Parts: sequence; C-alpha cells; structure tokens
Amino acid sequence: MASNSEDIIRHIIRDIVAHSTTILKTRRTNLINEAVVGTASIEDSEISGDNSSLVPRPQPPLTPIPQIKHLFVSGIKSHIPVHAVSDTLAAFFVRAVVLDPFNEFHIERELTKDDVERLINSCVDCITSSNNPIYETIKMQVYFDSIFPAQADYLHREKMTRIANCSTILREITEVKTKNISIYEGLYRKIVTYVILRSHVGDLADIRVIREATAALESVFPQSELSAFISLSRVEKEAQLNGLSQLVTGIRLFNKQLGKGGETVDDLIVLCANELQDISKELSVQMEQTEEKIQMYMAVIDSYDAESEMSDSEIARVKSGIIFQRQYLMYLDALHDQLSRTKDALTQIGERFDETIRDLKSTCKAKTAVPVDQPMFIALANLWSNWMDELFLVAFRRGILDKIEYHSNLTENACLRERCNFEGQ
Repeated sequence: MASNSEDIIRHIIRDIVAHSTTILKTRRTNLINEAVVGTASIEDSEISGDNSSLVPRPQPPLTPIPQIKHLFVSGIKSHIPVHAVSDTLAAFFVRAVVLDPFNEFHIERELTKDDVERLINSCVDCITSSNNPIYETIKMQVYFDSIFPAQADYLHREKMTRIANCSTILREITEVKTKNISIYEGLYRKIVTYVILRSHVGDLADIRVIREATAALESVFPQSELSAFISLSRVEKEAQLNGLSQLVTGIRLFNKQLGKGGETVDDLIVLCANELQDISKELSVQMEQTEEKIQMYMAVIDSYDAESEMSDSEIARVKSGIIFQRQYLMYLDALHDQLSRTKDALTQIGERFDETIRDLKSTCKAKTAVPVDQPMFIALANLWSNWMDELFLVAFRRGILDKIEYHSNLTENACLRERCNFEGQ
C-alpha cells in the first residue's frame, strides 16, 4: 500500500513538473515574441498620447553569459534553467494544496482519479501563476534555497565537465603501446591538444593557440621523450599529462606577461573585474529599489482604514508583497556578502600572481635558462585556474540574481495594480 502511494505521488509530481514546464516555456517564448512585436505598438501609443493602459510586463530572465566565449558557457546555462520546474517545487505545492482546507482534500483516505487530476491542475495553476505574491515568494524561496547553497557543487560539476571533455583524447593517448617513430608525430599532436583542452586556456580552433602550446610543450617535453612516455602505465601517463598541462599553461601565461605571445589567452583579470562591477552595480540598484518598495507598500497599508474601498483581499495582496520584498532583500544581501568575499579573493589571487611573475622574472635574470620544471610555472597555472573558478561563480550568481529579480518584477506588477486601484479611489 505504501509503495502504491509513493508511486502515485511520484506520478503526480512528474505530471506537475511536465505540465508546468511546458506552460512556462510557451509563455517565455510568447513574451519574447511580444517584446519584439509590441515595441512598435508601445511607441505608437506614446505618440498618440494614449498610454493609460500600458502595463509593464517583466521579461523572463535570460541567463547572462559574460564575454567568456568558450570558457564555460554550457556549464552556466545548464545549471541555471530559466523555465524548468524542479521536483522540489512541485512537491512543495502538492503539500501546500493538499493541506489547504479550502481545496477539500482528505488526507485520511486514498485519492481518487478525479482527486489526482484536480490536485495536478491546482498545483500547475499555482506554479504558473504570475500575479500572486504568495506563490512568487514560495517559488523564489525554493529556487534560491536549492541553488544558492550548492554553488560549490555546481563549480565541481563544471570542472568535472571540463575533465570529461578530455576523456576521448586522453584514452587515445594512453592506449598507445607501439613504439614506432611513424606514430610519434600524431601522438605528439594529440598531447598538444590534450594540454590545451585540460587547461581550458585558449581556443583549440585558433592556430596561434596550437603554435604557442606546441612551443611551450617542446621546451618541457620534446618528442624524443615519447618512447619513455609510452612505456609508462596508464595512471602514470595521465599524471604526467596533467603535469605537462600545468607547466605549458604556466609558461604561456609567463610569456604573455613578457609580451611574447599570449594574445589568444583570455584576460581573466579584466573579465572578473568587469563582471564583478556589473553585478555589484545591479545589486546596489535592486537593494535600493527594494527598500523603496517596502516603504511604498507600508504607506499603502498605513493609509488603509475602515472607510477605504480596498477589499480585504486587496490589502492582503499588498501585505504579501511586503513579505516577498523583505525576503527578496535578504537574498540580495546574501549575494552582496558573497560578492564582497569574492572581491577580496580576487585581490589576493592577483597579488600572488604578480608576485610569482616577479619571482620568475628575477630567476630569468639570474640564470641563462629557467628550469623547465620550475614550480612557479605550476603556481601560475593554479592561480589562473582560481581566477576561472571565481569568474564562473560570479557569472553563476548573476544568473541567480536575474532569476529572483524576475520573481520580484512579477510581484511588483501584482502589487502595483492594487496600489493604483487604491490611489484611484
């Protein structure tokens, strides 16, 4: 019996997720199309002076992908869906709808087929509703509480995705057993490809990247060492390849600082600074506007009296809007705190990177040749990887901000109608 009940619940949640996601996807597509077509209509209304019926419609969030090209575009997109409905959200509404006496579900008895259909439809209506501050608060809470604490997990997944993207070429390299000069050239090209893919520094499609990586690899691992490399075990080969990837990356980064190539290397320092500045500015704007909205809604509540024509449901909606905005402000504060720590982390990474570059330059002056196994090259590669991690997290948080800001816009529209009705009385 318990198993049967669990199957029914899973079926209900699955159907709610599917139906709600379809509706939201369709709505998102329609809104985007309307935004394009409706621009001309809005301009015509403004020209004619008839803008009394214009109601701002919040657009669905488009996950921001900073100008980082090939770095981790798919990672951010896949981790911050803009219209998908989670099982957690569906389960939350199932519980809320069933426990609400108004819906007349009797938990002491089994659900009939009609009950199941009614439950699914009720939950779908709640999830896809776009003018109810209470539902928007719930949706924002479930989303934020699921995504925000798991940022480290998403970063780990992104790293695992990068590693997985190298699995094919890694297998081709490590499975080579034959010591034959005729295959050495092809094997070496594959190793060059691997160190580029593994480091994620530069676009493999750019011939300049291939040339820079090849030159750096030859300085630490000439083709003459391929015979010894082939004799290693699979685990030893993979370990050496990863070490070579770090060395090659460090050498390329050092050469970039010397002005000897590196034009194809993304300037993560500038990218991080720009993305951090953009999201910090947007956060400040949102925090200020949210505080103003709370004061505005409170003024509506304070102005309400027994003789007012606002109904109890209308004033309740405004109160729900206040609850939402206070919750929204808490989330904005949480994002702001994290970005402050990110700024400090980026400063420390930058200082350590500059210090390592200075030490390497001093070593170059003191010696006729820099040892190819110089650990400072690996240190540079690790610091660059830290920059990539921070850039991913900043972009990821911008996606979170856009998503909760979308819920805020929907809630503002719902409360705005009540305020306009009240002021028009």
